[in-house]
Amino acid sequence: MSNSPSEREGKTDSHLSSPLALGIFVLCLLITLMVAWGSERRVSQIAGERFAFKASDIRDAISRRMTEQESILLGGVGLVATSPEVSREQWKEYVATLRQDKYAPGSQGYGYAIFVEPDQKAAVEAKIRQEGYPDFSIKPGGVRDLYSTIVYLEPFDARNQRALGYDMWSNPVRREAMALARDSMAPALSGIVTLVQENGDDVQNGFLMYAPVYKNGEPLDTVADRRAAIVGFVYSPFRAKDLMHGILGDGDSNIDLRIYDAADTNPDALLYTSDGIYTEIQDRSSRPRFLKAPMVAGGRTWTLEFSSTSPLVSDSERSLPYIIGIAGGIIDLLIFLAFWTLSRKRIAAQELASDMTAELRVAKEKAETAREMEIELRQQAQTTNKRLELANDDLTQFASIIAHDLRAPLKRLESFLDIIQDEYVENFDVEGKEILGRMRFGTTRMRDMLDALHRYSTSGGASLKIEPTDISAMVASVLDTLQPEVAEAKVVVDLPKPLYAKCDVVLLQHVFLNLISNALKFSDKDNKEIVISCKHLDDGLVRISIADNGIGIDPEHAQKVFNMFARLHNEEEFAGTGVGLAVCKRIISDLGTNIWVNTNREVGAEILFTLPGTDLASDRSKMDASLGKFGEAQGTTQPPHPNRMVAHAG
Repeated sequence: MSNSPSEREGKTDSHLSSPLALGIFVLCLLITLMVAWGSERRVSQIAGERFAFKASDIRDAISRRMTEQESILLGGVGLVATSPEVSREQWKEYVATLRQDKYAPGSQGYGYAIFVEPDQKAAVEAKIRQEGYPDFSIKPGGVRDLYSTIVYLEPFDARNQRALGYDMWSNPVRREAMALARDSMAPALSGIVTLVQENGDDVQNGFLMYAPVYKNGEPLDTVADRRAAIVGFVYSPFRAKDLMHGILGDGDSNIDLRIYDAADTNPDALLYTSDGIYTEIQDRSSRPRFLKAPMVAGGRTWTLEFSSTSPLVSDSERSLPYIIGIAGGIIDLLIFLAFWTLSRKRIAAQELASDMTAELRVAKEKAETAREMEIELRQQAQTTNKRLELANDDLTQFASIIAHDLRAPLKRLESFLDIIQDEYVENFDVEGKEILGRMRFGTTRMRDMLDALHRYSTSGGASLKIEPTDISAMVASVLDTLQPEVAEAKVVVDLPKPLYAKCDVVLLQHVFLNLISNALKFSDKDNKEIVISCKHLDDGLVRISIADNGIGIDPEHAQKVFNMFARLHNEEEFAGTGVGLAVCKRIISDLGTNIWVNTNREVGAEILFTLPGTDLASDRSKMDASLGKFGEAQGTTQPPHPNRMVAHAG
C-alpha cells in the first residue's frame, strides 16, 4: 500500500478545515447579511411611504378646506346678488346656518365690505350709525380717492367688533388680493397680515380670502367692465394657527408642518409652523424625513414643508433586520458544521477506497504472473470484500452519526425560537410573525428528516413507513423550502391535484429535495427552467419526471451518477459531494421501484423514478392523515382542487 495508517491519518487531519465547507460558510454569511440589509432597506422604504402618505393627507386636508371656504364665500355672493339689499339680520342668519363651528372650524368669520366714493362717505357712516352703532366711522381716518368699509361681520364677537368699519382697501397687502379677486372674478387670498381683530393676546399671522360682488345686470366681459361694476366683497379673515388647528386638530406628533406664503421657503414668508418656533432648515436636515410640496389656493402659491420627528416605524419593525441576522448566523453555523463533518468523512472514505483499489491491482498483478498465487489472490479478494463491507457499514454509521450529531445544535436553535416566541413575538408585526413561523416549520422539518435518516441508516429498507401520500402537496412543500432559489427560476409543475402514491413521506421528501436542488443547480445559468411532471403507468405505478434545461448528462455516465461519491464535474464548477443521487437510488430501490436517467434527451437532464400507486377506496383514512402533513406547509389542511398546477417564478 502506498500510505501507512499514520500517513493516512495525517492526510485526513490536513483536510479538517475543508475549503469547500469554509467557502459555503462564507457564502451563507454573505447571503444572511444581504437579506438583513435588504430587510433594513425595506423598513426604511416603509417609513418613507408612511411619511409621504401622511404629508399628502395633510396637504389634501388643507387644500380641501380652502376650496370649501371659496364655496362658502361664493354662496354669500349669491345671497347678496339675489337680494335688493341684504340686511344685517339676514347676513347674521346666513352665517348662522353655515354652522361654522362644525363645518368650517378655524375661520374667524364671514363678512361683507363695500366700496365707498369720497362723496358717499358721510352718508354711509350716518346710515350705519342709525342702525345702532353710534361710534361707527370708516377707519383709518384721512382723505383717500376711494374707500372701502366692512359693514357686516359675523359672528359679531369681541374680536370681530374691532374690525367693523375698517377700510381694507387702504392696506397694500389686502388691496392686492381685493384687486386680484375683482379683476379675475374668482376668490383670492391675501398675503400675510396682522388682522385688526388682534387684541394683543396670542397674536397670530393672518390672511384673508375675498370673493367679488358686482352690480346686477352689468357686463363683466373685460377687466375694465369688472372694475366699473364692482360693488364690494364677501370675505373671510383667518388666524393661521386657529385655522390649521380647525383643519388638522392636534395634528400628527410624528410630523412637523411649516407653511410659507411664497413659492420658496424664505423665513420672512413663514405663515404657520406646527411647533410654534421657527428654526433654520439645516437644523432639521438630520431628521429621518423631509419634504416640500407646493399648493395653490385662491390664486396664491403656498409652500408646505414637512419634516418627521420620529422614525415612523415600530420597534418590532426596526428589530427585524437584527433578528434575521442572528437567526441566519445560527443556521449558517449549522450548515458549516454539517459540511465540515461530511468533508472529513468523505476524505476518509475516498482514501480507504483508494487503498482498497491499490490492493486489488497488486492482487491481479500477482495472479497474472503466477497461477500458483491463485489461492493467495482469492484470500486477498475475500479480505478486500470484507473491507468493502466494512466501508459500507462505516458509511451507514456515518449517516447515523450525522443524524445524531446535528440534533444538539438543532435543539438549541429550537430553544432560541421558543424564547423569541415567548418573550418577543408580541412586538412583531404580521410579517415578523410569518418569518418566525417559517423558521419554526423549517426546524421541525429538519428534525423529522434527521429522525428518518437515523432510522433508515440503522434499519435499512425494513424501517420504511409506507403510507399513502399526496405527491403534489409534497412537491409544493419542497418548492417552498427551496426559496429563494426557486424564485430565480421558471418552475413548471404539471401534477394532478391530488396525486397519491405509497411511500415513506420523509425519505421521499429527501429525494425530491435532492433532485429539484440538482435541477436548479445544473440549469442554464441565464434562463433557469425546470419541469416536474408525472404519468400513470399500466402496471399501477406512478412515474415522476424532473427535468432541467442545463448541461445534461452524457449517456455513458447515466449509471455512474448513482454511484457513491460519483462526480461528473469538478468542485470549482459545480459544488457537491457525490452522495445525493446514491442516497436517492437506495431510497427508491427500497420502495421496490426504479430510478434512472433519460438518455434520449437532447437538451438538459431528466431524472425519472417510479412509485407504487394507491387504492383510493381502501386507503382513504391514511391519505387524510398524509394530507395533513403537507397541508401545514401550504397554509391549508386540504389540497386545492384544480387538476393541474403550473407555477412560474423568476
